[in-house]
Amino acid sequence: EFQISVASDRRLPEAHGGLSHLYAYMERFDESIEAARRAEDLDPSGQRKPLRRASQFSRRLDRYLAEADRMSSQNSIGIHEARATVYRARKQYAQEVKESDQALRLEGRSAEADRYARGYARGGYRGWLDAKLAELKKDAGEGDTDNFAFAAIYTALDNADMAMHYLEVAYRNHKYTLVQLQLIPDFDPLHSDPRYQDLIRRIGLPKESPRTQ
Repeated sequence: EFQISVASDRRLPEAHGGLSHLYAYMERFDESIEAARRAEDLDPSGQRKPLRRASQFSRRLDRYLAEADRMSSQNSIGIHEARATVYRARKQYAQEVKESDQALRLEGRSAEADRYARGYARGGYRGWLDAKLAELKKDAGEGDTDNFAFAAIYTALDNADMAMHYLEVAYRNHKYTLVQLQLIPDFDPLHSDPRYQDLIRRIGLPKESPRTQ
């Protein structure tokens, strides 16, 4: 459908942006970046996200940071979140914690940031993850269950059983975020798990994933 849209009107930026997104899910990263650039060329102010997203999903992390920095004048919170994402992918956890803290405080969530900081002071990175897990459980108790976030934290805590449980719940609930599963470094530790491989098969995703640069 995206290709039909592009073929019918090659000057439709949203079609190129959507096609870039789809190509990333299919792990056709060069095509994803090309489509993202075309979208931005057609609409420089409205289509700046596709190139950043394509760079993130292809794990061209230096380019992703450059794109995030280019947009930071419009979104100072976003640059800290982007840096935290890159530091997590590179296993530079102290820097991830610092950037996440700054993003939360800029967003006006200082009380939440304080809880995470106390967790980090008590137990290092694992204590910080435990504090984030506690926050997720509180939100779930209030009716807001983010299965993807639960799975990512349990993966970081080396609890594959719980991670797979939440991914299966997301699958049963048809969560669209599952199409990103192979693209996110958070879930790399699960790739050798037969349960994860079966889930990828059922979703219909490519079996290979990019590696962090």
